[in-house]
Amino acid sequence: MIETYLLEQLVAVRKHGTLVAAAESMNISQPAISKSMKKLEDMMDIQLFVRTNRKIELNKTGMFFADRAAELLSQEENMLEQVYAYDRNLRNISVGSCAPIPFWELTPVLTSLFAEMSVTTRTEDNDHLIKGLKQNLYQLIVTSCDPKNSDFYTAKFITESMSVSVPKSHPFYNLEKITPKDMQGQFLIVYNEIGIWEDWIHDHFPGIHLMTVSDTDALRDAIGLGAALSFVSDYVANMGYHNKEQKIVPLDMEDKTITYFLSCRKKDYSKYRKVFGRLISR
Repeated sequence: MIETYLLEQLVAVRKHGTLVAAAESMNISQPAISKSMKKLEDMMDIQLFVRTNRKIELNKTGMFFADRAAELLSQEENMLEQVYAYDRNLRNISVGSCAPIPFWELTPVLTSLFAEMSVTTRTEDNDHLIKGLKQNLYQLIVTSCDPKNSDFYTAKFITESMSVSVPKSHPFYNLEKITPKDMQGQFLIVYNEIGIWEDWIHDHFPGIHLMTVSDTDALRDAIGLGAALSFVSDYVANMGYHNKEQKIVPLDMEDKTITYFLSCRKKDYSKYRKVFGRLISR
């Protein structure tokens, strides 16, 4: 069997073009990588390089071999990642969401039903979440669209609609509705990990000035100062977590609501059936 380090060095030669460049990229000496490549040729009993007085470079067979080696190393890396993920999954439930609010619903239910396991959460975009669920890097994901994957069990979860929280001292306090055009040039306080809502802000409010804070306590303190506007969702408002001294003014726009979808792999549905039962039936 060919040792992994030989394949890694061969791929480096293919990528960087010369033994010298490949050796530098791997932080080894040029004689060491030359010895490795000669060993590889002897093991294969195939000539992989064209050698002249001026240079040594891969021949067509060497390039073909290097490309296949790169594929094999990638498969090996993916295999190891899946093994590590499987081991983690025996002790941990990994949940990914495109926005933070779904965690407020999911995490308490998971910790209640799986008290012996830990729950980790991560915010990512839809594409990474769907890919992660396919590869078993996540056991449950929440996306802002239906993944429409035949290997997933998916159910419509919760919705979240955004408005603007306006301090009494702000000129917008007397408005009944606020348009994206009204928001141009305004200062807005936002939490720095809001997932898909960050793209929503940049897409619909290109002229605003964002002031980000790194934790929820700092966010509440900043909003409490009454110096700037902030976005607030109907979910947060219904939970009573908004600043009650400020006025919630609806946004006059169509694209202000996100419907979330909860998914797991179909073969894992029996394990998470009660999770769906508690959350989706609400």
